[in-house]
Amino acid sequence: EIFGAPVEFVIGQLRVSGDRAFASVQAQRPGGGAIDVVQTPGWQIGYFLADADWTGGQALLVRSNAGWVPSDVVFGATDVWWSEPRLCAEFRAVIADVCP
Repeated sequence: EIFGAPVEFVIGQLRVSGDRAFASVQAQRPGGGAIDVVQTPGWQIGYFLADADWTGGQALLVRSNAGWVPSDVVFGATDVWWSEPRLCAEFRAVIADVCP
């Protein structure tokens, strides 16, 4: 876990089609507290940079017998990483607006 516990995610956008989903989320501490990324495991391993908002993220999910499982997740992206052809091939139903 890059944010360290406890953490909750507020869903800003959720698109679901069949067994595929796209979610845009904001990480926060329970009750709406801000996350200081400098105090997180993600900072310690070099995932976060000091000059960006790293608490916003996107996830592509697949429904399995265990429930919804993240396939790809990125926090602090500066581009539309989910428009990659490999991901468009699998998740087009929920990200068609960014796929060629």
